[in-house]
Amino acid sequence: MDPYLETNYKNAKANNLKIGFYHYLTATTVNQAIAQADFFASVIEGKEVDCKLAMDYEQFYGATKGEINEIGVAFIRRLKQITGKDVIVYSNLNNIKNTFNNNVASEGKLWIAYYGNTNNLKNVNSSWATYIGIQYTSSGRVAGINGNVDRDRFSKEILMVDLQSSESNNNQNIINYIVKKGDTLSAIALRYNTSVNRLVQINGIKNRNLIYVGQVINIY
Repeated sequence: MDPYLETNYKNAKANNLKIGFYHYLTATTVNQAIAQADFFASVIEGKEVDCKLAMDYEQFYGATKGEINEIGVAFIRRLKQITGKDVIVYSNLNNIKNTFNNNVASEGKLWIAYYGNTNNLKNVNSSWATYIGIQYTSSGRVAGINGNVDRDRFSKEILMVDLQSSESNNNQNIINYIVKKGDTLSAIALRYNTSVNRLVQINGIKNRNLIYVGQVINIY
């Protein structure tokens, strides 16, 4: 955790700045990815978030391409599940072209680090058709900060849209899922990219640890 997190958060709020948080993912297994998502969520719990949460996954510790994508998907889905908030992917040109596949791209929009001519990003063969944010320099300057800083530009898509609210607003179809042996609410939520809290709310479930075979769970 950034040792200046609380100070920066407090001062940014005092100056009416938009607040966003990102997690530098170091997981080497799916279980570690889920644990890190839980930790990230616990760190920002209770804080006001203006921008979509971000996964910064760029160091892979020898994992295969398949493992990398499984880890990335697991982290994003878990974070969405327990926070109810949208997540984007921070990456560079090499990794969006050669590492991340459609599974990761379908989970989160792209925030790319690229310091060259943005015209070179047109028609790039990757799983993302476009990006909503670009880190365009690592040698920027900001008043009040000593030394160089990263500078970024974002479209309005960086702003948070609550996933639970968007479900109602978009009039999405409802899936009537029939509980099978071995099912848990958390597993169902992860499978359908929603949260346990949302399933509990929609279905009026009193005990989130108790569902039974044959029970119908409504899922947006």
